[in-house]
Parts: sequence; structure tokens; C-alpha cells
Amino acid sequence: MRQLRGTRWPAAGSAAVDRGGGSNQGQGRDQLTATRQKAVESSVVTHLELHPLKTEKRAGELAALLERLHRERTRVVVWVADEGRRQILDDYLWTFRKLAFLPHIVWSPELGEVEEPVVLVGEPANPNSATVLVVGDEPPPGEWASTFDTIHDLLAPGEDGEERRLFWEQWRKNPEADTEEER
Repeated sequence: MRQLRGTRWPAAGSAAVDRGGGSNQGQGRDQLTATRQKAVESSVVTHLELHPLKTEKRAGELAALLERLHRERTRVVVWVADEGRRQILDDYLWTFRKLAFLPHIVWSPELGEVEEPVVLVGEPANPNSATVLVVGDEPPPGEWASTFDTIHDLLAPGEDGEERRLFWEQWRKNPEADTEEER
């Protein structure tokens, strides 16, 4: 099986900006713009990093990854679809290590845009203009995930991890599909 770690995959929904002049340029400009748009669409990528875990417990590894990304001054959205797990992760990020501080917030739509560098979400949103998505539990909607520059996912050992790896391989082929049935 191919290793996906560190591989760049095409992102969906990219578009080119026409910086062209006025209408004097005519059809030639339109063709050039279309050609540029195709080039941009094929060159915009989402970097996917898969992190194999040694055990089923992911909270410690997730906290360490988030801490590293925070040290690098990277804005992060953490996808945790399950509300209970999201609350557990929120609590854990405040207590996982003595004297550790990882500024974060559990986001809800009524909060709107936020400045916190790490935001836990349960619905497709990017309220802190993050460039990195970290998957905290189940896979996120594919098209939304493609809007980030980088995606990190933690793979459990055994069958669960292999299923997740297969999910990402399918996502690479069809990032717009939001369900496994569509892939």
C-alpha cells in the first residue's frame, strides 16, 4: 500500500484571479485567463500528514501535535464531530501537562470570527482563518477539508487505522465527496 504521509493532494474549489485589463483585450484575454485558471487549479494542493499511533489513545498525541503547531505560530482548526469528545478534548487541553498553556476555544456559530490560534469545531467552519486542519475524531466533510493548506490525522493501530488510511486515499481521488458512499 502507498504511504500517504507527507504527500500533497489536489485541493478542490480553487480559482484564479484575472488581473487583466479592460475589454480591449477581447477573447484572447479570456482564453489566457481560462488557461491560467486551469494551471492554478491543478497546482493548488492540500498537504496530508498521517500520524500512526502506537495505541488507541489519541488525546496525548493530539495535544502534543497541537502544542507543536502552536509553537510554530500556526492557526489550527481541530475537527471533533462528537460534542462529548469535543468537551473532553477541551478539558484535556487545559490539564494535559503542568505549566502547559495551549490557548484554544470550543467554537459555536454564535461566536463568529475568533482570534484564538486553536479552535475546536464540530461543524465545517474556519472561524480563526486557520491554514491547518487537525482531525480529532471522525473524518471531516471532504470538500471543506480541502480548503485547508494542511491536514493532520492520527491513525489508530490495526483495522481502524487502515480504514482511515483508505478513507484518505479515496478522499484524494474525490475530495468533494462528503460521505464514504460517494467515494
